[in-house]
Amino acid sequence: MSSFREKVIRVVKGIPEGETMSYGEVAASAGYPGAMRAVGGLMKGNHDPSVPCHRVVCSDRRIGGYNKGVVEKRRILEMEGVVFDGEKVRKRFPKIVTIGGGTGSFVMLSALKKHDLDITAIISMADDGGSTGVLRDQYGVLPPGDIRQALTALAESSDTLRSLFNYRFGDGSLKGHSFGNLFLAALEKTTGDFGAAVREASLVLNIKGKVVPITLADIRLHARLKNGKVIHGESKIGLKPTKTSPIGSVWLTPSASANPEAIRAIIKADLIIICPGSLYTSIIPNFLVDGVKEAVAESRAKKIYVANLMTKKGETDGMTGRDLLNTLETYMGSNVLDYAIFNSRHPSRSALGLYGQEEAKPIFTPRERLSGPKIVSGDFLASGNLIRHDPDGPLAEIILSLIS
Repeated sequence: MSSFREKVIRVVKGIPEGETMSYGEVAASAGYPGAMRAVGGLMKGNHDPSVPCHRVVCSDRRIGGYNKGVVEKRRILEMEGVVFDGEKVRKRFPKIVTIGGGTGSFVMLSALKKHDLDITAIISMADDGGSTGVLRDQYGVLPPGDIRQALTALAESSDTLRSLFNYRFGDGSLKGHSFGNLFLAALEKTTGDFGAAVREASLVLNIKGKVVPITLADIRLHARLKNGKVIHGESKIGLKPTKTSPIGSVWLTPSASANPEAIRAIIKADLIIICPGSLYTSIIPNFLVDGVKEAVAESRAKKIYVANLMTKKGETDGMTGRDLLNTLETYMGSNVLDYAIFNSRHPSRSALGLYGQEEAKPIFTPRERLSGPKIVSGDFLASGNLIRHDPDGPLAEIILSLIS
């Protein structure tokens, strides 16, 4: 378990450039509400230049320093769900953090976007297949693919602009590339910073919330099967059937530190959602980044896992709902999750027939145990032959009902 100092430093390092937090806000975010003086002493005694102590102020200047009446008024308003924004006040929406990548995050974010929420989508950076892999190898950029999907899910721009970001060239030298991937790669080259590129693209698409890469390091994912064989690269892991030899472990090279913005969002969240998605290649890589599983465990947010609907060939062949939970807890820690959500409706025969070639099987709701997350079950399946969570269904409402 991290010390008081480590928790405070993690929060302070997560304060974005140009923003400030008061001693009280830092103390509360670190899990020590009321420890303002201790935070102040730590900041004044710090000699580490990597810690941006100048972003921590002794009081909230936006509401008049230590004026008791104003401070008390703010406290009451915040209890009623209002936060200060300059000289005005605005409704405080629940802070929701999603962790994942790929299509699972896209569907989850599409569902949450319909509600009044303060959304931060934290996205895996292990992708190295398709258009993303080519751009990484040829131009040395960080993987844009999963980031692009999250941006378009939260976009409130025109349908034309969203379609443009998802447009994929079908022939010529750009065959296989999506416009959004090229745009993000060009922005990274222009700004020299992938985080800045994502923020600029967020402005272009007018997204509702934030999209945050889990790390800004250039990482690669590796897997060791239980028969000892090692597979290098996220895109190659799913190609190896696991029926005869399941995946035993996964790791990143090089070891990578978490994006401070991601840590700050996790610590301040009201609810953390582990999205559905490829277990070993989209979900677990987030928890392999240094500092992430510790921040999730220490956050006072409710933690929810939305389980996959089907197994995936090469990753989770033959796994049950309980197997998914056990594997996830191996990497994020035991007794961290509060809830696990599973679909209860069996897909239609016609839908399952389309997935026969992929050898994918439905994942059913496991029995609840005395220890571990509470199991929530319901019909979350979208209509049609694509076996996906329904972004227009009851999933988001059920998740949000668990905040309290």
